[in-house]
Amino acid sequence: MKIRNANLQDLDEMAVIFSDVFSKASDDKWTEESAKKYLEYCYNRRPDLMFVAVDAEKIIGGVFGEIYPLWDGQTLGEIEIFVNFEYQKSGLGKLLLKKIINEAKEKYQVINLGFSADMNKEFPMSWYSKIGMKKSSWILMSGSIDEVLRNLEK
Repeated sequence: MKIRNANLQDLDEMAVIFSDVFSKASDDKWTEESAKKYLEYCYNRRPDLMFVAVDAEKIIGGVFGEIYPLWDGQTLGEIEIFVNFEYQKSGLGKLLLKKIINEAKEKYQVINLGFSADMNKEFPMSWYSKIGMKKSSWILMSGSIDEVLRNLEK
């Protein structure tokens, strides 16, 4: 098994794993098509921080993220880690996360990490806690554009 930078030709294979993992791990309804569009968008934003894990020439997982400046320094956020179900609990997620953190620290002098996760799911919350991530007072909010616009008209 090895971890390497992803390339455009990897996105189809990555989309299969991404859509499968995130559809089963959350209430999201990812398809291979929607996953590929998202992966293409993220790849075009930051290709140097998209990595795949490969075993016998087959992609078995991936990780990617974004760099942005905050008041106290560079932050690696919007991190997505996904591992084929057959390889979960093998330490692969840890290896992928270490790879992106080390690259971001070296290339962009990152000092902070930011994750989003469903706080109602035992995993990955237990894993994030185990590796030293802490819940912040900030929450992620989302909503329907049409509903928000209707409410703004009231």
